Amino acid sequence: RAGRAELGARFLADLCQALDLDRVVLHGHSMGGLVARQYVQELGGHRFVDTVGTMGPPHRGQFSPDCGLGRPAQQCRPGSPYLQRLERTAVASDTKWISYYSDLDFMITPAVSAKLLHPALGATNVRVRDTGHLSMLLSPSLLNDLVHRLNARHADHRPAAAAG
Repeated sequence: RAGRAELGARFLADLCQALDLDRVVLHGHSMGGLVARQYVQELGGHRFVDTVGTMGPPHRGQFSPDCGLGRPAQQCRPGSPYLQRLERTAVASDTKWISYYSDLDFMITPAVSAKLLHPALGATNVRVRDTGHLSMLLSPSLLNDLVHRLNARHADHRPAAAAG
């Protein structure tokens, strides 16, 4: 049975081929941030993903008893084999990493667990003030920041305007 990252890998490869895209921006919320990380680090996603943005991901695990049951909840525990593997498989690549974390995210406790600190990834960690775990999905300040960072990253890759 294919896991989330493997299914995502197939979907993105098909999408890139169908739309004739070289690279995409991948943005994941909560566990989706870890799935995006696994895809880029372990399944060749670094070839297709220009930038990974994560919102409230448990990069370093989370201690909240309300995180759910089953395998995904176990994978989010600090020191889990899954998180240890993500730390071991992190290598430098052309993929840019941005991790958003909040001072009011009660699902990811402590909030700094959402920071992506592996030195090989060179992530930019951005604190979003006064925003809960689910509210990040609708946060105008987070979305504006992300768009600003993406535009700045790609400013050098835009074709020059024709002189007229």
